[in-house]
Amino acid sequence: MTVSSKLSPKSISDHSLSTLDQYLPDLRILKLRGVCIGQRSLLAIQNLKHLQFLRLDSLRFNRNEKSSIKESFSELMRTLTSDMQQLSSYEHCQRQHRQNRTSIHLTNIPLI
Repeated sequence: MTVSSKLSPKSISDHSLSTLDQYLPDLRILKLRGVCIGQRSLLAIQNLKHLQFLRLDSLRFNRNEKSSIKESFSELMRTLTSDMQQLSSYEHCQRQHRQNRTSIHLTNIPLI
């Protein structure tokens, strides 16, 4: 089953995005354009175990989280691009359900 969601700035908030992993755990395709996201949203995306395709376009980051957003975004990219053979046993236990690497497309992402 392929679950896909194309979200626009008017249809979703940072709070809603932060619950993605709870309400859409089998989400495979996620396209975000022009939405404002924060640290919790990045963590929710990171926790999507079946995510195969992620497109981030023209994102805005929460102003009040600028100090922590860089680390959260870096961790998301590390998680989604990590090779399973190179993971430590602890990380492997955390990510054991992520079967394939996620295809990631980034466009017009602001410098953090």
